[in-house]
Amino acid sequence: SFISFIIFLTNKNICTVICKTGFNQSLLIKDAQVRLDNNKLNVPKVIELNSLAGWYQEQRVIGLPLNRLDSEEVKEKILIKCHNDLNQLYIDSLTKLDLSLFVKNIMKDINDLNSQIEPSLELGVNNSLRLIVRGISKEISLCKDTDFNVCSSHGDFQPANILCSGDHFWIIDWEYSQQRSIFYDALVYGVESRFSDNLSTRLTALFQKVQSGNEFFSWTGNSLDKNNIQYFYVFLLEDLLLKLQELSSTAINNKNDKLKPYLSEIQLFLSSLNK
Repeated sequence: SFISFIIFLTNKNICTVICKTGFNQSLLIKDAQVRLDNNKLNVPKVIELNSLAGWYQEQRVIGLPLNRLDSEEVKEKILIKCHNDLNQLYIDSLTKLDLSLFVKNIMKDINDLNSQIEPSLELGVNNSLRLIVRGISKEISLCKDTDFNVCSSHGDFQPANILCSGDHFWIIDWEYSQQRSIFYDALVYGVESRFSDNLSTRLTALFQKVQSGNEFFSWTGNSLDKNNIQYFYVFLLEDLLLKLQELSSTAINNKNDKLKPYLSEIQLFLSSLNK
């Protein structure tokens, strides 16, 4: 993880994880605490957490990221096991909230973070961000369903955060875990939202399939379809919020360069909805 560096004690098969200078120590603590609170998950086991000093020790695991495995069959089997792990996490933490209230809270967090990093942003980037938030919130306001399923999410579910060794696997990097919409992890993985290049194309392709009557992500315990398309829009807000949370770190100087490509892709996607 970019927020930490690791000291290996190879003779004891233990790693000590310490927060890097300039990054949010609370994220490192959360990574460990989530794993301690959910000990049935396939994760590197946390041995000791020192929240005050900002470090923890964990079981050392050795494996390849899922995206570096050669066998597609093995990849699929491990991904199914990951889905089962996350599904149980969702079941244990599932709750229903009012959609408008949930969105209102996300937008408040976005506005607060935007105010914090605004001095570092170019005027055009800041204007794009505000237009995107307004555009997404407008689409959500057109949705009639008010009940909204949220649960504990991983927050950064992608192949690079699944380590594999034979039949064993570990889901790593839980620092962005928090209550989010039930499809958040599935959409992060499904549209590869951590990569800005051609993100609008992937978003549009999936959105069109959903609107055409296809169902997706039943492994979550729910299915994303045209009758609950509000989850797709809320995902965009949640993902934008996470991007701003990342950029709020004082260790990241080139905030414009990191945010511009992402905002451009989201703008392209929102524009495609009106064609």
